[in-house]
Amino acid sequence: MKFKNDICYLAGLVRMPKKAKIEIKNNNEEITAKFINIAINNGIDPKKIIVEDNKVYFYNYRLANKIKRFLKNKRVMLSKPSPCSIAYFAGLFDSLGKDDISFSSLDTIDKIGLSNLNIHLADSRIINKKFFLTIILSDSIKAKEISKKLNLKI
Repeated sequence: MKFKNDICYLAGLVRMPKKAKIEIKNNNEEITAKFINIAINNGIDPKKIIVEDNKVYFYNYRLANKIKRFLKNKRVMLSKPSPCSIAYFAGLFDSLGKDDISFSSLDTIDKIGLSNLNIHLADSRIINKKFFLTIILSDSIKAKEISKKLNLKI
């Protein structure tokens, strides 16, 4: 099964769409803009994208089903390093990542997937932080912001 990287990123960012509703709750303008751009690039009419306070959402069964299919096959999709698994963790970090380079929560499959990328964890905290930021940097808005804030040379 093959997925485009933007679908993998959305799967991490959104987690699980509700029926056809694909939604993020976010205060970061760049993450919101990326979410909107991915939607538009996947055929969503910009007029159908709703922005309310810190919420952005749209309805689309086709895209929601792609995300659900990725999440249903997440164990296989994250079993080996790939651009798709990196994009998924970039989306997950943009959604659940914290400034101390940890996650607010991770399930067992996420932990195994990170381990498959040689990312070491203590609970939901990343141990090899610079390595993690390096591999998700091209896909993650939050990783770019943190790298800049910490003045990391990546």
